[in-house]
Parts: sequence; structure tokens; C-alpha cells
Amino acid sequence: MARIRTIKPEFFTSATMADLTPEQRLTFIGLWTHVDDEGRCVDDPRLIKAAVWPLEDRTAAEVDHDLEVLYRSGTILRYTIKEDSRSPHGAVRERSFIAVSGWREHQKINRPTASKLPAPENGNPKPPTSGNDDSVRTHGGLTVGKEQGTGKGTGNRDLGSPSESRSPAHANDRAAALAQTAHTPRSHKIVNAYADTCTRRPPTSVLTQLAVEVDALLLDGWTPGELAPVLERWGAKGLHPKTLASVANEVANAKPRAAPVSPTDQFAAQFLANGRHEPPALRALPGGA
Repeated sequence: MARIRTIKPEFFTSATMADLTPEQRLTFIGLWTHVDDEGRCVDDPRLIKAAVWPLEDRTAAEVDHDLEVLYRSGTILRYTIKEDSRSPHGAVRERSFIAVSGWREHQKINRPTASKLPAPENGNPKPPTSGNDDSVRTHGGLTVGKEQGTGKGTGNRDLGSPSESRSPAHANDRAAALAQTAHTPRSHKIVNAYADTCTRRPPTSVLTQLAVEVDALLLDGWTPGELAPVLERWGAKGLHPKTLASVANEVANAKPRAAPVSPTDQFAAQFLANGRHEPPALRALPGGA
């Protein structure tokens, strides 16, 4: 089942993010949806390129370059594990893996699936590629050595593929758009609690957008207790997540409907409004007794 993966909004304005190119930012964002529930994946640029940049003409070498920059910046860990088996030439085999830094601090996944990949603390840090800062920032001219890892990638990627345009402006727009889906663990918990009450769990894209709107209401002073009936009313209406604020206003400020006024009450009110305090004299009907 696809999971909600979040990146805190402040990350996109951090000094680390400012030093990355648009392509490197998108590679990092894509990794968050490619890794498993413990933030790990096989360190194979070919697999990551296929998962994160499926429709682009970027090469595995360029993706490996992105990963190296992310590794140097501390946003990911690259490490190797020695396997028991040996290669046909007698050398001990090593496999390379990636782990997103600080994954457990930022992700609160409901019923996570245990990773099948080794933890970074059980491996050895992968030596950084030699080169100066200029080479780290320059695409092209970088060649990929022997590809590490033969296992298949893990994790579900529920985010759309990066932009089909490679222009920096469009890539920045894509990063900004993805930043709008970032939300806090608090709103994540509230939305998951709501999803558990549904007959069928809503699509992940809906829950992600809903969490963004819940975050906005939390920042506006709404409490989880106040949001519970709001989410219930919103779900009953089947509306777009962006309408959550309007539903919240409706629930909080809806005035009770006035009881309908009978014709007799209308007549009495009009009679009193005209300053008459005694009912009109009754008249005998023609032919009456």
C-alpha cells in the first residue's frame, strides 16, 4: 500500500537545499517516494533513474552525480555491505545501499513494513567520489564506474514523475509544487485517524492534500477535537481537499434554521404590528342562523 511521505516545508528554504541544482532537488524528493518504509533503497543509479526520472533523457551517470552531491551534503547516507558469497574471481562481493538521513525523525508511517535491506549502522560508509566542488556542481563529463548492487529497488513511488522539461525554471516550479504537499506529523496522524474510519481508505493523493489543509487549520488555531466533525462532514460530502476550510467554517458557524411560521402566526404578528389589540368583530354570514 502506498504511504504518505512528507518533507518539512522549511527544508526547501534551508542552506543545504539552496546549494543544490533543481535536478538534484528533484532527485532527492523522488528518493523519498522510492525508498522503503525505513528510508532505504539499493544504491544503483540505473534503478533510481528508472524510478525517479522515467520519462527523462537523463543518464544514470547524471543521477549518480546527484546522489554524490546529496551524500556530501549529508541529506543521504551511502554505505556498503560485504556479502558472504564471493565473486567468480574470489573477491568478496559488496553491495551498495542508500538511507535517507533523519528518516525516523520526520516520518511517522502507520503500520510500516520492515525493511529487507541492511541498516546503515551495519555497513561501511561509501568513500566519496574524488573531485572538487566545481566538479560536484557540473553535469556531464562524469563517467560511471562499475555499477554497485544487483538487487531490485524497493519501496513504492506514489508521486508523479519529474517534469518532462529539463529547464531550471520548470524544475524549480516542480520542486515548489512538491513543497506544497509537505505537512507535519501532527496533521498526518489526524488524517490517518480519519482514514481509519472510512469504509475504504481514500487514495494517498487525496490524503496527502487533505493533510496539507489540516495543517493550515491547525496553524489557524483549530484543535484536533474541532477537526474531527469537520473531517466527518467533509467526507460525507465527498468534496475536494481544498474545500476543507469552507466545510470547517460551515460546521463552526452554521446557524440553526428558523422554524417555519404558520399563516395564523403571520396574521397575528401583522395584527399586532398595526397597533390593534382586540380581534375584529365577527360578522354573521348570509343565510346563517
